Amino acid sequence: MPETPFFTTYLPVYLDYLAVEKGLAKNSLSSYATDLRRFATSTRWNR
Repeated sequence: MPETPFFTTYLPVYLDYLAVEKGLAKNSLSSYATDLRRFATSTRWNR
């Protein structure tokens, strides 16, 4: 996984938000993380 702000800062903060504020289950968080990593890796967001 690239060392970009998306992966090192924004994604973890967003996942924390979903867990704390929205109360998402661990499986949902895992799915969100996987989907967002795949999306960011396949787009220019990872540069």
